[in-house]
Amino acid sequence: MERRDRVIIAKLIDEITVAENMIRGCSLEDFCGDEMRKRAVCMTVINIG
Repeated sequence: MERRDRVIIAKLIDEITVAENMIRGCSLEDFCGDEMRKRAVCMTVINIG
């Protein structure tokens, strides 16, 4: 694997970790009722995409 690929994978993992931290300890009901959290997670998913 090339260095560039490793850098990209590391950035993807970082973004996944950010999303995980935002939803950790949050129930589905709480998540669905928290517009700011939903938007933050969506932006993180966009960064991954």
